[in-house]
Amino acid sequence: MAAIGGATQWQAVQQLAGVTEPGEAVQLPDLLFHQYCSEVFRINRGIYNTIDEWLYRSGYVTIIKRREAALSFLDYVNRQPQEGPGQSLRSIRFGQGGLTRLLQEYFAAH
Repeated sequence: MAAIGGATQWQAVQQLAGVTEPGEAVQLPDLLFHQYCSEVFRINRGIYNTIDEWLYRSGYVTIIKRREAALSFLDYVNRQPQEGPGQSLRSIRFGQGGLTRLLQEYFAAH
């Protein structure tokens, strides 16, 4: 994790927002929620925006429900085995079309 003024980005997000539990993260302003997702799930802004838009278009209109669904999905994806060396803090990779396919599969089953 990158350090910001002696603290990691996640520590900076925690300090700014007072977040200690994932359930608290859904209440964050957009930028801090994205930073939370970036640090915890190692996703970039484009992945975050795609998930957020897909959920909105799929009926998750309220921001809290959409964020709860996004966190549930990202937690699920993060627990799936991925190719390459295992790391505790790895970036989630989807491949071309993989994100939409996984979103459809996950939410069809949940």
